[in-house]
Amino acid sequence: MINDNRDTIRVAWISNYVPKIGRDGASTYALELLRYLAKSGCAIEYVCTSSGGKLPCYTIDRQLNGLVHLSIYQNFKFFNLCFRLCPLSDWPYSFALLAYSALPITLKKMYQNLRIWYQNKPQHQVLREIKCPDGLKHTWDSVSVEGLFFAQQKLLSMKPDVVIADYVWMAAILDAVGPETLKVILTYDVLHARIASFKAYNVDPGSNNWEYDTEARLLSKAQVLVAIQAEEAEILQKMVPDSEVITIPLPVVCQMCRTPQIPGRCLFVGRGAVHNVHGLEWFLYQVWPLVLASVPWAELHVCGDICSQFDDSFPRVHFTGRVSDLNPEYAAAEVCLIPNLVGSGLKIKLVEALSYGRACVSTRIGLQGLIDLAGSAVALADTAQEFAAAVSRILTDSILRSRMEEDAHKFVKEKCSPETLCQPFVNRIHHHMSARRHTSG
Repeated sequence: MINDNRDTIRVAWISNYVPKIGRDGASTYALELLRYLAKSGCAIEYVCTSSGGKLPCYTIDRQLNGLVHLSIYQNFKFFNLCFRLCPLSDWPYSFALLAYSALPITLKKMYQNLRIWYQNKPQHQVLREIKCPDGLKHTWDSVSVEGLFFAQQKLLSMKPDVVIADYVWMAAILDAVGPETLKVILTYDVLHARIASFKAYNVDPGSNNWEYDTEARLLSKAQVLVAIQAEEAEILQKMVPDSEVITIPLPVVCQMCRTPQIPGRCLFVGRGAVHNVHGLEWFLYQVWPLVLASVPWAELHVCGDICSQFDDSFPRVHFTGRVSDLNPEYAAAEVCLIPNLVGSGLKIKLVEALSYGRACVSTRIGLQGLIDLAGSAVALADTAQEFAAAVSRILTDSILRSRMEEDAHKFVKEKCSPETLCQPFVNRIHHHMSARRHTSG
């Protein structure tokens, strides 16, 4: 018989990465959900099946440290420092990576451009597989057997009430627990649809293994699937009719801008993922010249790791790199851009821009799951001409822009609070605990 005479709910969160504030949309989403689970009385063991790359020592966000107990494969933790058990041969790479991270962005761009030129030379095609020094790149299905075994041992000792597999490729870990444990998968995307979207534009999706049947088989291991938006929730329910699907978009609250807007300022925020690079390239080459022809004083700020993928040759475009505080960038912007042409899931940066009360222009792909916002806080535009016209109109029509900004904050206040979005999931966990007590009693 299971001892349930306690208030604390034990949650095991299994992932192949450690979330970091501001790193990417997945980290932002995971941290918000972790924060709400911890606030709701859950004791969370966060188990990472990846050893964390080649750095022998790195820091963990203090916010994450306060939310979870962290266990990382081949690592030990001391306060917010993690030390990886690595061979001495990894140390030169580590020092080189640290030196690279300290370079100013202009030198990083020079290095990136030189590397791209060198790899594109015919006699050096074989070097395309060498990892660039801005971090370890994971493929979507790169989960090691050793890492899964590490997680399995943690589950056996912990005996959790709930196991959350972070992404469908972690689904195999759910076989390590019995029916008394609530099994959950955070989906983030419908992967077979995402890959089809990439291939339609001849964009490399990073993996070719996610077919409908494979994804459905792995998803069926869970009793509960968490969808990041309503459109994908419907697809997931059809794929796995015996599982329950709960929709949890990114929870946010309204942010107050600390500095005034700058006339003509546009903003793009994103990491260097292939779908972001593809969308920004389309915007810079096809859309931005049209915007400048209509609004010559317009300027664009690009923030995030994506900046290392571009040079400075675009007129009135400033690549700022990653910034520690995005509030001044959102505050200065009169319009935020989501020019994605491929992808799936929910565009985290769109929700973030709305939380700052900013008018947005987005493609249909960028508005997945939030299509009802088209015509209110977000202008929908799928062609270069439509996108440029929408940006120009917002920059030159202060009344329209103010209305869109009001609609953005209204949407966030009414639809995006953590209580509104996350509490149904917590209720489902409590329902499981109640049913289990009834059965065991």
